[in-house]
Amino acid sequence: MDEVKEALAALTTTVTALVERLDKADESKTQAVEADKVAAERVAKFAEATKAIDSADLFESQKVALKEAAERGEDVTASIESAKTIYAEAMKSVEEKSKETTVNGRVLGESAGYAGPSAWGAR
Repeated sequence: MDEVKEALAALTTTVTALVERLDKADESKTQAVEADKVAAERVAKFAEATKAIDSADLFESQKVALKEAAERGEDVTASIESAKTIYAEAMKSVEEKSKETTVNGRVLGESAGYAGPSAWGAR
């Protein structure tokens, strides 16, 4: 009878170890599935952010910085809007400056045209 008890105890220990391994395997699978979901969500968010960045009128340096932030997983929605405002203000400033006249009366941004060497008296 002691032999049966010992055999049963050994069998119980073996089955318990097997169940624990199976539980750990199931837990690992669950963690892997969750990790895959998180990765897929991050990839989708990055793709969406990249599309928004590429379609916005921004300076190249702004686009690079925003894409780097998006790659780190940051929400760049507000930053894109801020960068668009900066870009628009900079372009407006450049446009206004190009309409200003210089001391000589020329409008900045306008060209008198290329006269070439003949205009200098060379023949």
